[in-house]
Amino acid sequence: MRRSLLLLIAIACVVSVCASGRLSARLALDGAVAFAFIPAFEVLSFAAIWPRLRAHARATGLTFGTAFDAFSAGNRPWLFWMLLLVLVGMLPPRQADSWILPLLLSSLVPFVLVVLADVRFVRVALGRPAQAARMDILLQRLIGWTGGVVYFLGIALWAEIVPRWHAWFGA
Repeated sequence: MRRSLLLLIAIACVVSVCASGRLSARLALDGAVAFAFIPAFEVLSFAAIWPRLRAHARATGLTFGTAFDAFSAGNRPWLFWMLLLVLVGMLPPRQADSWILPLLLSSLVPFVLVVLADVRFVRVALGRPAQAARMDILLQRLIGWTGGVVYFLGIALWAEIVPRWHAWFGA
């Protein structure tokens, strides 16, 4: 789970720098707490596909923990991309504004690289056939990203719905 912790630390640093233009321990801790759902859903979604991978993992001697840690190594493109995000976040606001759209569009590069790395991991390290490996990763992404988006939007929507609920029903 070391690599999941590294991902969370990187996210926390991005939150801190993008929020304040500098690295602040308080903001980084807030960011780590707020975005801990990302590595959590990554673990949960990998656990959801683990039954499909377990027989192949046994043949290679991988346990869930070692397989997940090796799988998480595929997050490197996201780590490099977040480093760019931190560097842009340290620019004065006027300069950073011109970088935001290209940087967001550039997120497609690590997205594609990570998916390819994950399929390669399942295919090579676990010996799954190519088609099965693609389906495994598609299922993992569907579970992880859907769960993450629902969680993230659920919290945002909750903050909007509860005050309205109180206004409508006088509770």
